[in-house]
Amino acid sequence: MELDGSIEADAVAACDFDDALLDDPILRTDAIGSLASIVSAHPLVRAALFHRQKRFAYQPGGAVLDGRDIGTVIATDADAKLGGIPRRQAAVWGKHRFAIAGLPGFSVGAGLRFMGAFTDESSSPSGPRVPSVALLDLMVAYDSEHWRYALNISNVTDRTFITACPYRCFYGEPRKAIVSASYRW
Repeated sequence: MELDGSIEADAVAACDFDDALLDDPILRTDAIGSLASIVSAHPLVRAALFHRQKRFAYQPGGAVLDGRDIGTVIATDADAKLGGIPRRQAAVWGKHRFAIAGLPGFSVGAGLRFMGAFTDESSSPSGPRVPSVALLDLMVAYDSEHWRYALNISNVTDRTFITACPYRCFYGEPRKAIVSASYRW
């Protein structure tokens, strides 16, 4: 039976999988990243993955973890954390569905991402302060029975910003627009 990631119960069910599946290189593709964004919009999925990540982080023998929320949400009491990354981050996303001329399936969305200020520790522990940044993302889509057409724009205002400085500083992505068409069986 095929699970539908846009249905919260299916998305939660998909969180129960064997850890060996995490070695599959297809999980690192853009297509899978886009699907992960869809299912992670469900609060119950975020809760299920939160508990799964906690169990992984505190397994016997420890774990080396990477990710935006690992040190601030998942393993807040970890013995060692990388410096040069924002400790305060937040994101909020809203979506509105509507019909045009009686035709349902249209939606628009907007999101705001915030990364707090942090210290650039790439050259020394007391490096310069990197300022905080807020980024705007937008989406417009049309869904029919089988098709979904979407335009997603991230960093709408094309802000130049630094995301992290663990050993050297990395710039965040400039404005990016992605047009997609997908078919659901």
